[in-house]
Amino acid sequence: MADRIQFRRDTKANWENYNPVLADGEIGIERDTQRFKLGDGATTWSGLGYSSATLKEDTEHFLSLHDITDSTYDNKGLLLSETYDIGCKKIYTYDNGYLSKEEFTDTDGTTVLLTITYGYDSGNLITMTRS
Repeated sequence: MADRIQFRRDTKANWENYNPVLADGEIGIERDTQRFKLGDGATTWSGLGYSSATLKEDTEHFLSLHDITDSTYDNKGLLLSETYDIGCKKIYTYDNGYLSKEEFTDTDGTTVLLTITYGYDSGNLITMTRS
């Protein structure tokens, strides 16, 4: 069985209420704000600064550091989803054969952290919106 990496996660209010000390290098994620902090082994949650980007802003880079463990395709060979070794998914939606949306889920696969929507004109990509 492959090793699994799981990060501590909770709501912003709970992190602030319990105010734990994260181990050196440990990542703590605020599920509701999608921001995270990196522990130093000594400083409480409230004393740590946030990383330079939110998970929403840095999801693609974060996923690039992990292995894909499963992929699903439709009957035309279009990629529908990818599951990563940390449990999260990337789900693809198409419109007339063009990629129209990518959704990135949390490690439980239940909450969409980031949606990228693509717009086309005459087959040319003209917009890309992150939300």
